[in-house]
Amino acid sequence: MNQIIHQHSSEPLICNVLKSQNHLEIGRIDYINDKQRKQLILIMDSNQSLGREVNVILKGCNLILEATCEQDYDMPFRTHLIERKVVVDNENEDPDIGFSEIKLNPGYNYNVLSSQVINPGSIKVVLQYRYLKKNKNN
Repeated sequence: MNQIIHQHSSEPLICNVLKSQNHLEIGRIDYINDKQRKQLILIMDSNQSLGREVNVILKGCNLILEATCEQDYDMPFRTHLIERKVVVDNENEDPDIGFSEIKLNPGYNYNVLSSQVINPGSIKVVLQYRYLKKNKNN
């Protein structure tokens, strides 16, 4: 029997976003826990429009996401009120880089298998995990 569990992050847990370190505005985290393969698949929704790539760093039980936040040009832009040079500078401006930090469940050792931006507002991260052995002297 294959043990795959799909849950939303509001259930007791596996991970949560550190609110003070959430520049990517990660709001919702869904995850699939494949116990047979010992893999945790995180699907995170962001309120930001993200670039094509995401960098993922593991620091202990903290998962740090780094991605470019693209400007939203869907909103009307009043160019007739601004000089042409300013408009061109704004279009060529380097994108902002945002960071978010997610606290993973302690008691496990994690490794990043893959990460990708699925669409401009969603990130997928696949982690492999193993249980940390408890010290019998404690």
